[in-house]
Amino acid sequence: MGKRGTRQEARTSREGVSKSKIFGTEQEAQNWVRQTSAALACGEYSPKTAAYTMTLHQAIADYSIEFAANKAWPKVEQNRVKRLKREAFTNKALSEVSSKDIRDFGEARPKRASVGMRSG
Repeated sequence: MGKRGTRQEARTSREGVSKSKIFGTEQEAQNWVRQTSAALACGEYSPKTAAYTMTLHQAIADYSIEFAANKAWPKVEQNRVKRLKREAFTNKALSEVSSKDIRDFGEARPKRASVGMRSG
């Protein structure tokens, strides 16, 4: 545990699985460390859990529900999320998404965007 500005950062790890979270008080941080350490000891968190079972598509959908609605321009963000979810590589497990997938997506994006544009 340690201070991060005016907040408390809690950290715990076991057998290669690390967890951290920031709290408003030291007591909240200590409680979280105790609970999370116990969960790690019982095997509730596996290094393969989310990365191997969740697809990028699912992670994007979760982001859409949890965060996109709170953006300054939620409709713009929701449209961005919808476009991204249509990409083939989003059907891969998070552990399988590579830097090449991201690069290919980034390089193809300007080509896709210009198809719909009209000149002069």
